[in-house]
Amino acid sequence: MATSQSGSGNFPPQNGLADLTGKWVFIEMYGCRYNFGDTAKLKEILKHQRCTFVHS
Repeated sequence: MATSQSGSGNFPPQNGLADLTGKWVFIEMYGCRYNFGDTAKLKEILKHQRCTFVHS
């Protein structure tokens, strides 16, 4: 049985964030206030990857 060394299941490989460097990103939020907090954290991570945020 063959296995993949690049990642498991649907998850990206360890360098998944590096693959996002310089990309354009659209984030759509739904739900409670905790989702907004998580999104703020995600945005900070993506900013460090030099991502550009776009509006729909």
